[in-house]
Amino acid sequence: MKKLLVPISFALVLLFAVVRPSAGQSIVCDWLDTGTQPSGVTVDGQGNVFVALFAAGEIAEFSQGSCVPRFISTTGPNPNGVAVDNNNNLWVTMEGSDTIEKINISTGNGTSYTVGSNPRGVIFDGTSI
Repeated sequence: MKKLLVPISFALVLLFAVVRPSAGQSIVCDWLDTGTQPSGVTVDGQGNVFVALFAAGEIAEFSQGSCVPRFISTTGPNPNGVAVDNNNNLWVTMEGSDTIEKINISTGNGTSYTVGSNPRGVIFDGTSI
């Protein structure tokens, strides 16, 4: 199953890296450093794409209309699953430290919570993580 995550994530990155700069136009981002092992992807309400980079220990944020990522550092190793809540917090499972990290997207400040062995996926249902 884990071997399938990287190819699936790769496909999702390519799928979600299409940005909408204006009506009738698209820009396809071809940025992808496979050495960083992309492992999770999510999109916020503004169309920004966040990709967990498992080996690099950071998150790549692609703002709408741009193919140049901004990198958000994490406090633990091996970020895997990612989700965005209504308050513009990014939630990242840290497989290497058995934690989930809540990162304020604007400031980059984070708080870690211990959750158990090898957390991988995370989802926001509109109310709870």
